Amino acid sequence: MTQLETALKTEGRRGPDTVTRTFRIDRDVDRKMEGLSSEGRVSMNQMANKALRRYVEWEVNAEKFGTVTTSASTIRKFFDYLTIEQAKEMGSWWGENLYKLERALFIELSMIRRT
Repeated sequence: MTQLETALKTEGRRGPDTVTRTFRIDRDVDRKMEGLSSEGRVSMNQMANKALRRYVEWEVNAEKFGTVTTSASTIRKFFDYLTIEQAKEMGSWWGENLYKLERALFIELSMIRRT
């Protein structure tokens, strides 16, 4: 089972609490989605739901807090340029600030889900 299959199948159906929407999407995006859907043996609906959920629950808030996504290898390379003391200081700073971000996101998501 591919990583995509596993991730999407664990999402599963969310139950009867759904709505029907119609979207127009770019043809190239549709082709890519069809390929991924076939490869991962998941419905395009599951993929669209996962992408939209990620956008509304993470990306919108991440942009608001000025976060960026980067690879683990980039972070490792960044730390290679730091002394041990600088790396410790940076790690402490990230830990403190990440907690604030996660708490703010948790509160906001909790409020969204109540509505």
